Amino acid sequence: MGGSLLPLERGDPPVGPPVFLGECRVPLRDVLGTPSLAASFNLPLLDTRREGTGAFLLLQVSYLPPPGAIPLFPPAAPPEPAPAAAELDTGTEAAEEEEPEDPGVTGDEAEPSSSSGPPGSEPPPPHRPQTQPSLRGRRGRSSPKKPLANKPQDFQIRVRVIEARQLPGINIRPVVKVTAAGHTKRTRIRKGNSPFFDETFFFNVFESPSELFDTPVFITVVDSRSFRPDSVIGEFRMDVETVYSEPKHAFLRKWLLLSDPEDLSAGAKGYLKVSVLVLGPGDEAPLEKKEVSEDKEDIEANLLRPTGVTLRGAQFCLKIFKAEDLPQMDDAVVDNVRQIFGFESNKKNLVDPFVEVTFAGRTLYSRILEKNANPQWNQCLTLPAMFPSMCERMRIRVTDWDRLTHNDVVGTAFLAMSKISAPGGELEDEFPAPPKPPKASD
Repeated sequence: MGGSLLPLERGDPPVGPPVFLGECRVPLRDVLGTPSLAASFNLPLLDTRREGTGAFLLLQVSYLPPPGAIPLFPPAAPPEPAPAAAELDTGTEAAEEEEPEDPGVTGDEAEPSSSSGPPGSEPPPPHRPQTQPSLRGRRGRSSPKKPLANKPQDFQIRVRVIEARQLPGINIRPVVKVTAAGHTKRTRIRKGNSPFFDETFFFNVFESPSELFDTPVFITVVDSRSFRPDSVIGEFRMDVETVYSEPKHAFLRKWLLLSDPEDLSAGAKGYLKVSVLVLGPGDEAPLEKKEVSEDKEDIEANLLRPTGVTLRGAQFCLKIFKAEDLPQMDDAVVDNVRQIFGFESNKKNLVDPFVEVTFAGRTLYSRILEKNANPQWNQCLTLPAMFPSMCERMRIRVTDWDRLTHNDVVGTAFLAMSKISAPGGELEDEFPAPPKPPKASD
């Protein structure tokens, strides 16, 4: 949100196209820094060589948040040594040096997941409060870096499109268009609502930082089967300065929340996983970490969403009642070891079951019922999440706890979220009503 370029032309000339009169730059951060979200400007008009023409343009600019949205741009705080000033700064220049914040505490706060490990086993690592990262406020956590000279330099913008999930539509053939520095590149056409792309695009630019950092990057998903103007499925946009202000000048393997560019209140339009890098003179491209499994990836904490698009908090409550006829998992050798150390032998119930539930990178455990092949837990596990969720499956696993060796998996089942939390409409034939008993004849 560094600024906006406003060209001025003379309309309706006698002959030929409109005549260029001049241009001016509007510092939009000054608008967001006022309590009323409005500001007046008296700006000089510049010619094509960025020299003054002697004319001025009087403007009044206001920011109107989307209907129902909470104002997301608080007034800028006065310069203070306190670290809170970095959180309120929404327009830090790329040349400023700031104190880095904790990378795990950014964006809007979400409810942390409460995981309790089974007794006797190594407890899971403490789960930090989950967040929903937003483009708002990210510039306040940039790492200290050397100022860039305000002269034309070589920059490279890299965009890697990895995969998409939950794109709306039926029988769609999505293609991703990436627009940066005035150039547009497209991925190959895929099929389905959750396609995999894994394509990388390079944009080489020779511009000054003040010019380049205000340039937007558009990542748009369109349906290639439709030639209508409304074939856009969803879009995400950011400016180059937002990416360059990040540590290592990159967003690595981030999920983007797509939205309708014409109506932000329409909600989520799918998700897209990308890596975006902006490399300047002397910068080296950071290495992406090895892909973690879907069950271990905390997707909701790795989500970038545009300002004005919100997700609703939700809780999935899984009630665990009982299991029957669980198989024996401990062998006779373990049973003999127990007898040597004075434990009672019980070959019929050589299983200590507990239930492990994993969803969106979070894991919860039930209590352990020792030596019980027919356990009855009667326990409710609650998983906090954001709705609509981009995670499709909840993994439910029954595990045999073992004090001496590693835990053994008894069995695993998966529960599809689309079967229990559809965003709209009714699910047909998923839970058919039981037949009514026939009425007794007189």
